[in-house]
Parts: sequence; structure tokens; C-alpha cells
Amino acid sequence: MSRILPFLAGAAAVLALWGADGSAAFAADEPPFPIDRAAAPLFDDPVWHGAADPSVLWNPLAREFTIYYTQRRATLQNSNGVDWVHGSAIGMATSKDGVQWKYAGICTGDEGLGTPMDQKCSWWAPSVMFNDNQFHLLVSCVDGIYADWTGKRTIKYFISQNGKEWKYRQTLPLSSDNCIDPCVHKIGDQWFVWYKDEGHESKTYAATSPDLQSWKVRGPVITDVPHEAPLVWRWQKAYWLIVDAWDKGLRIYRSDDGIAGWQYNSTILIEPGKRPKDAGRGGHPGILLQGNRVFVFYQVVYAHDRETVLQVAELELDAAGKAVCDRDRHAAKAQAPPEGATITNSLGMKLVRIPAGEFQMGSGESAMDLDDVYGKDYYANPPADDPKGPDTGTERVMRGGGWSGDARHCRSANRFAVVPSGRHSNIGFRVALTADN
Repeated sequence: MSRILPFLAGAAAVLALWGADGSAAFAADEPPFPIDRAAAPLFDDPVWHGAADPSVLWNPLAREFTIYYTQRRATLQNSNGVDWVHGSAIGMATSKDGVQWKYAGICTGDEGLGTPMDQKCSWWAPSVMFNDNQFHLLVSCVDGIYADWTGKRTIKYFISQNGKEWKYRQTLPLSSDNCIDPCVHKIGDQWFVWYKDEGHESKTYAATSPDLQSWKVRGPVITDVPHEAPLVWRWQKAYWLIVDAWDKGLRIYRSDDGIAGWQYNSTILIEPGKRPKDAGRGGHPGILLQGNRVFVFYQVVYAHDRETVLQVAELELDAAGKAVCDRDRHAAKAQAPPEGATITNSLGMKLVRIPAGEFQMGSGESAMDLDDVYGKDYYANPPADDPKGPDTGTERVMRGGGWSGDARHCRSANRFAVVPSGRHSNIGFRVALTADN
């Protein structure tokens, strides 16, 4: 077994240990991904319900899975054209075990990375890797917040020590001023970046670099159909590339060396699934590679042609060497504990399940906006009685879920942060009166 070789694969980053057959084994502390217990949907952004373009990796510092994603403003009220797709930040979701996922805020940093509305820009399609003891982010940047599909689009490169706060390094010099959806992988002594070039009929182009700094455009790679979101990984002694060709599905190609000779192999995730919010076509995928197992993370539109959730399924090879993906293989859901049962949540708190409808708080038609100040780490060691949050802070606690969320978010134990001025049709509040004795 050779040394750790981390790389980016399209919208997904993978930490890999390469074996003699060229396949990847687990990082030392990375748990097997529990595909048979994965929730469906896997994740729904609690702020805008527009999680898209997932990039997933095992974070060796925090020892957790992390999904970076485009935080589309899918529930934006009074939107104009496609402005809800713009002004987007890069969201994060984390999980220690791959089963329970929690919202972890947005990436912050230079170039307006964490403040797209203030800086009048949009961030799309993150691609993240951990290499040389630091995190690397390549991400699409649109130079405005537009109501149509216009504007200059570039790919920017950032580095980070913690995967959350990012320092700008450069804007990649590529084949046009309309390049998005980066994908990076190292072949030999060269880094390759594959990307969608909208200036050249939305086809996949590639560039190379010896050091992630100086880049040389190689030219077109996949040109048979217009598409987006190229993603490359090494698996089963070959290189594989997947693209999102929209109504033509997720198309997969194979190459012996990853440089040339790409041949169409198969199409996946075009037929409707049976799991909750999985009836739509799979879109803009990311890859988690563990040994010879490949897990595909993808977005699905589930409401109003805008709201999206993230789902996951396993990619396999059939007897003919075709890549196949059965999104319904693990469709059976775990049963809820019986009423009255005591369970322990992810914070170590003891909870008793009560009959549906009793003592509901923030778990019905709308989420509940609270007066409590939000603190990211506050509930790691909260007081036993009436926790009210830290003494200071600019964000307030939002509790439960509303009409546009799924069942697992409609729990009073579900908490996330909002600014006091935030408004939405699925947010409410409860009026309380202190009675005289």
C-alpha cells in the first residue's frame, strides 16, 4: 500500500490510499459509508431548501464526512427569472457516521465567498480536496446576481487550514470567460482540471498544471452532447468520467489512462426512484470512493421546479462492464421507535417519543423563530434546564420544520441559525404571555 494520495473528482473529493490494482482503500480513520442505512433524502438545506452540486470527502482533521454544496436560494420569495440560482453561497453538511447529517453553515473567505449578496456575486459547484495538510477549493464564480443566464463565469482557487475559512490563491486562466464546474485529479506528475466551457457549446474541456498554479489548456475532452458537471475518478483499473447531460441523464465514459480515448459506457439515474423525494432525474453528481466501492451523491428536484435535496446510491459494474446504479436498492426505511420509547440523540440528550400532535413545538406548518441566541457549539455542553443560548450573538435559533421540509426536520430537536430579519413562508413564531400568580 502506497502513501496517501488525495485528489478532487469533479464535484467530489476523495482521500485515497492506492493499492497495487490502482483502486482506493480507506483513509486510516474513515468509516465505511453506511449505504444500507443512508436516509432518503440524505440532506435538505434547512435555510433555502436548494442544496445542489455536492462535493463530498472524509475530513481527516474533524474525522467526519463533509458535503460542500451550492446553496441555491430555492425558496426565495418574489424572485425574478433565475435570480434564485444566483447570490448563492457554498453550504456545508457534516456527519460522523454517514447516517445523521447536520447543517454546518457556509464557507467564508476572500473574494466575497461568504457574502455573495453583499459582493454581488454567485458561487456554484464547489470541488474540495485535502492535500499537503491543507484543504483546496476550486469553485465557480459568477460576477453578478442575474435574472437570466448571463454574466462572466470563472473558476477560482482557494486554500484553507480548516475547510471553512478560505484564502484566495488565483483565478484559473482557462479556455473562455464562461467556465464552471471544475474537477481536479492528479495523473502522473500533472494535475488535470476538467470543466464545463459554456463558451464552447457546454462541452468538457481540460487544462493541466505541475503545481496547481500554472495552467495550460489542453482543449476539448467530451463533445458528443452538451452537458455540465464533469467528474473523474480512478476505479477498477481504469479512469471514469461522468457528466450531467440534463434530459439525457448522467452519462458515464471510460478511459484507460484518463487522458485520451474516452468511450461512452452507460447512463444512470434517469429513471424515477421510489424513495422519498427521489422521483426526479439525478443531477450534478459527486463521488465518494472507498476501495472498490463508489457512492454517487446527486441532487433531485422535488418541488416547484426549484427545491432540491441530496440523495446517495451505489455505483457498480455489471457482468458486461457497464456502470449501473440502483437507487432503490436500499429503499426500505428504518422504523421509528415506539411511542414512549427513550432514545438518545446526537447531542447525547435523552428524549422520549410522544404521540404525534402532542406538545408540538416548531414541528407543524412552520418552523419556530425563537428569541434564543444561536451558538454553533452551545449544545455540546448545555445547561440541563432551559438552555437559552450564549449571552451574545447576531443570529437566533430556528427550531423544528415547516410545510416545505421533510419529516426528519419537523422535530422540535431540529435547530439551526437565522438572522432576526430573515423571513419565509415556512417560518413562524409563538406568542406567549406570562400570567400573574
